[in-house]
Amino acid sequence: MESKKVDMNDQDYQQALKLRKELLDIFAQVEQISKRIKSLPTCNPQTRKLQDNVHLAIIQYLQTHMFSLQLLPNTSSQEPAVEYLDTEIIVIQDSIVQLKRQLQDSVSRRKFEDAESIRMQLSELEQQLEILMESK
Repeated sequence: MESKKVDMNDQDYQQALKLRKELLDIFAQVEQISKRIKSLPTCNPQTRKLQDNVHLAIIQYLQTHMFSLQLLPNTSSQEPAVEYLDTEIIVIQDSIVQLKRQLQDSVSRRKFEDAESIRMQLSELEQQLEILMESK
């Protein structure tokens, strides 16, 4: 299979760069909203758990979809790639902290099936973080 050389001035390439930037901006906004939801004051533990779960779901969504953005073309400079990696590392670190809290909560409530599932997710995130740190 022949690989085609990408022309930086090609209209499709420029469009892809523009869309990639827009997606990253939208993902950054989603992350900000997620943090605001998580930081809202609550009156009871159920609401706190709901906020934590919403935050965790958003983080997992961002991880899944931001990772696929690496396949899209990037600008010639390395700064956006480093900035993207830093953002992804921060997202994963936030997720790890959140999962550790949920793990402690599950163990204290003797929900061992939930705890095992959380441990598996935690392990996967720690592996992803290690891979990202090595590629940096």
